[in-house]
Amino acid sequence: MAETRYIRQYDSYSCGAIVIINALKFLCCRQATYKCLRPIQKLCGCQYPNGTERKGIENALNKLGVKFERKTGPKLKEVDKHIDKGGAIIINYALGYEGHYSLCIGKTKKDYTMVNDLDADTVSLCDKSLFRCMCETRPFNREPCCWFIFPGKVDEEKIKKYCYADKKIA
Repeated sequence: MAETRYIRQYDSYSCGAIVIINALKFLCCRQATYKCLRPIQKLCGCQYPNGTERKGIENALNKLGVKFERKTGPKLKEVDKHIDKGGAIIINYALGYEGHYSLCIGKTKKDYTMVNDLDADTVSLCDKSLFRCMCETRPFNREPCCWFIFPGKVDEEKIKKYCYADKKIA
């Protein structure tokens, strides 16, 4: 089986749209490519310079047919259990006055595998203690929010409808 090639964020505001595309890639959606960026930005309400609001993430996930559950400040036990069952987690955490969205797709005993984490490569490892700070409520991260993405198939036709409606598909 080929390794999934996740996509990277190249600007300062599209992390919300990028995390949705990467969640679709995690769910083995072949339609989820970098070509989906503009339509997904539109779907989730991503705008320069502030990016995507949380309700935009949920709106896009719902319209794309992704099964998820929103949790505020989950404990690591909950996170570990979900990852062990084959799920992924979109995390919205604070960085001073700005927020960022990343996708957690796996774990080891010491680290979590992150996609589009802030100052790293497209896919990187995040230390467990730092990961805990991203997920749980802290003074500098007052309302962390996570969307637990459940494993399963997505409707490729629905994705195609939103991502390629303005384009001719051969």
